[in-house]
Amino acid sequence: MDLIKFLKSFCNIDTCLCLATALLIFLSVYFYILVAYD
Repeated sequence: MDLIKFLKSFCNIDTCLCLATALLIFLSVYFYILVAYD
């Protein structure tokens, strides 16, 4: 699955939803890194 294409298709539907999804992914990765390197 191409994440970039997936997000772009979301952006075409709803910009707010796209931003929320991108933020959620960013936070998930951020917390994963915090836990992994703790």
